Amino acid sequence: MKQGFTANERILIVDDVPQNIQILGTILREYGYDILFARDGLQALVQVESDPPDLILMDVTMPDMDGFETCKRLKKMPEAQDIPVIFLTARAATEDHVKGFESGGVDYVTKPFKTLELLARIRTHLQLRREIQERKRREAQMAIELKRARKIQESLLPKKLPTIPNVHIFTKFVPMEQVGGDFYQIIEQEQGKIGIVLADVTGHGIPAALISFMVSSIFTDCIQTGRSPADVMDLANKKLIPQFPIGNLASIFYAVYDPATKMMNYVNAGHPSGLLLRSGEKDIIELGLSGTMVGILQHAFEEKTVQMVAGDKLLLYTDAIIDARDDTDKRLGMKNFSSFIFQHHQVPMEELLDKVYDYGLKYGRYENYEDDFTLVGLQIN
Repeated sequence: MKQGFTANERILIVDDVPQNIQILGTILREYGYDILFARDGLQALVQVESDPPDLILMDVTMPDMDGFETCKRLKKMPEAQDIPVIFLTARAATEDHVKGFESGGVDYVTKPFKTLELLARIRTHLQLRREIQERKRREAQMAIELKRARKIQESLLPKKLPTIPNVHIFTKFVPMEQVGGDFYQIIEQEQGKIGIVLADVTGHGIPAALISFMVSSIFTDCIQTGRSPADVMDLANKKLIPQFPIGNLASIFYAVYDPATKMMNYVNAGHPSGLLLRSGEKDIIELGLSGTMVGILQHAFEEKTVQMVAGDKLLLYTDAIIDARDDTDKRLGMKNFSSFIFQHHQVPMEELLDKVYDYGLKYGRYENYEDDFTLVGLQIN
């Protein structure tokens, strides 16, 4: 082996001339490469299927199946898709170069070749292959970690919605990626009351999900103290301010509904307005802000109260729907969204959530939303 080279990768030489294989093999072995060989295209296909090499040096002019066709077939094999193929041939015409690249080759070297130049090209393409394999390894590991994170996030969501006489609760949760910054909770409280939490952490993906885990945990602990919605939000904000990374915030809508009195107390910390659809009325009441997003500064949150009646519907949502944009980059906005809800206010809540989801996709001509999408609906019977 030449001093300074520790290759160890395996190279498959495909050539129908034994002398060419011998010359190339001798050179490559001197530089530390292990050599495999095939005398024609069919042998090359069989070799790659049974024992894939790290790189292929391919002649073009061979009987039965030329190098271009062999390369095309190789690239259809799963085990060969990322194996670099360098054509090494006496055919120097431009159209042959083009055919080589179109068939899946990564390089084209004409004979007689310069040894050091050929070795440099081999090293380059082997290095690129190693980098591609490392990237795929990292992507596969990331996919596994995302699945684990998704399971953790799903464990924070209600496994089963509570069954309460004359109250029906429906949810729709679709993260932008496998994990996201939205979360919701439906919590049964003392005296038959229901706590409803919907939160949206700024950002997307794993960073937002990690923060949402923290917010969910802290907020749940604060709810367990039995305080009023305003005091719960105040306590959660105090605990979250020192924990939030710079640049990250969370909007939270927290409501407590009492089925006995049909009274709902709520706090809206920087979240999109909840929508109350009145039974028998063509009217939508917006449950607007009562404070800024949590994690910014310490301040008092205003608690508001609304009397609900049989037939009322409450719709809570994160901003994915109102931030949907059409082909001209025009935002769907609150006005259009409220108008859509007004037109469909008689639709049962479960069906309404599906209609809202489809409405935003159609408006933006999306296959998927560009943000985490969450809806929580409550219907009083």
